Amino acid sequence: MEKTKDITDDLQEIDLASDTQVSVGISEDELKTLIDDWTEDDPTIVIEEHQSKSLDGWLPQVPSHACTIFRVPSYIRERDSRSYEPTIAAIGLFHYQKGQKLSPSLHIHKSYCVSYLITRHLFLVDKLVAGLGTKEEMLEKCLELMLRLEPHARSCYSEDDKSLDRQMFAEMLLRDGCFILQLLLKQIKEERYEEKEEKKKNVLLELKNWEKKITQAPMLGTLWVWNLVVYDLLKLENQIPFFVVQSLFELLKTPADKNVDLVQLALKFFNRAHPGKDKKFSSVSSSQEFHHLLHIFHSHLIPSKYQNMASNSEEDLEAAPDWIPSATLLQDAGIKFRPKKAAETLLDVTFKGGVIEIPSLHVDDSTAAVFRNLIVFEQCYPATRTHITVYAAFMDCIINAKMDVRALNLNGILFNRLGAETDAADLFNKLCDQIHYASDRNYLRNVFMDVTRYYESRWHQWRAALVRNYFSNPWAIISLIAAVILLLLTIEQAVFAGLSYFRLPK
Repeated sequence: MEKTKDITDDLQEIDLASDTQVSVGISEDELKTLIDDWTEDDPTIVIEEHQSKSLDGWLPQVPSHACTIFRVPSYIRERDSRSYEPTIAAIGLFHYQKGQKLSPSLHIHKSYCVSYLITRHLFLVDKLVAGLGTKEEMLEKCLELMLRLEPHARSCYSEDDKSLDRQMFAEMLLRDGCFILQLLLKQIKEERYEEKEEKKKNVLLELKNWEKKITQAPMLGTLWVWNLVVYDLLKLENQIPFFVVQSLFELLKTPADKNVDLVQLALKFFNRAHPGKDKKFSSVSSSQEFHHLLHIFHSHLIPSKYQNMASNSEEDLEAAPDWIPSATLLQDAGIKFRPKKAAETLLDVTFKGGVIEIPSLHVDDSTAAVFRNLIVFEQCYPATRTHITVYAAFMDCIINAKMDVRALNLNGILFNRLGAETDAADLFNKLCDQIHYASDRNYLRNVFMDVTRYYESRWHQWRAALVRNYFSNPWAIISLIAAVILLLLTIEQAVFAGLSYFRLPK
């Protein structure tokens, strides 16, 4: 403390007004020496210097690639945690440890897929028969490829698991990638292998044995298990980068795979998970990059006309509402609901001439999980638009109670397979809990505005009340016609009576 006081007194005598000269007879070199001697003995300066040197450890390194696979935020997960976790097929980094316990037989099945795809590749390109390669060598090539992709693939996850070293991570990518690749290739009609050469028979027998193990495995041999796998692969946390699957395909493809489109095979694979009645997917540019299977599914649900939609102006945002009344209230105002026959996708909602057209939708036990993962992907990944979120908010508006579900069902829009109508209403009322979307990204902005304007019109409300009260059934119409005829006859009688009274005598 005494040394600190002394140096403070000395520094007070220094004229700091000049950058190059120092007063009171002390040169710059002497001042520098004085400060260096002081900092060597002063612990405060040492600590600050140490903190400055270790600052790099405090700041995280900027990732080389943007995250595309995310942990679901806790405030969203707590609403329905089961919708975000795999039931039987754990894929990727986040549920790797859980997958070992969740289904050990599926872990073995993934290894079967690796062996099958390698054997299939070597057989169909004649490498195995001609002695140009072995399964062990091909497996080594696959692992080398996964090791090269490991840094990029690991950076795609929002959180890292340090317990998985590079080798373990690469093996995980290989198993999961081959598992997904085999599921996609299975969407192609069954392959027929020729047995023209005698030397190929042993290899062909081995290949068919692998096919039998995979296709008839107890793990995926039943329909209910297969359905669980389909829905598990649409969960945000349960993904691997799609470039891993594409890279394995390029390495293991055969001449028969020349025209294979993995994206189209993925859409075919997820056809049963599509919530729409018509199960239509939109067209997406062939140049678009897809991050994972959920991203493929999400992108092809967006109608083409909305995929490159510009943000709305500030003037439009001020006038655009973010709420519309329920279906029953809209019907009371004269608005009609119809199923849209020529919709491009499920999200293609329109309003024209007092009629809201909505593509038909099936609601079952899996609907909530599909929508929740699509919505949370939009919430976590800022580079995508929030079309699914807006659609869910729209459905939440028009469905408030069981009467709204019944109204949409009677109009051929909503097919409820949950049983009670209140269950379907609760599903849509809870989808958007703790969910937000930017107003300038509301692709249904015009629908919200036009419906609100129509609903608030007094003329439309009066006309709807007239139709509802006097034209709702044939007897009401007959009664109204009879009343009108009676009124006309009464008027006619009064006119003739008046004319006869005022007629002049001849």
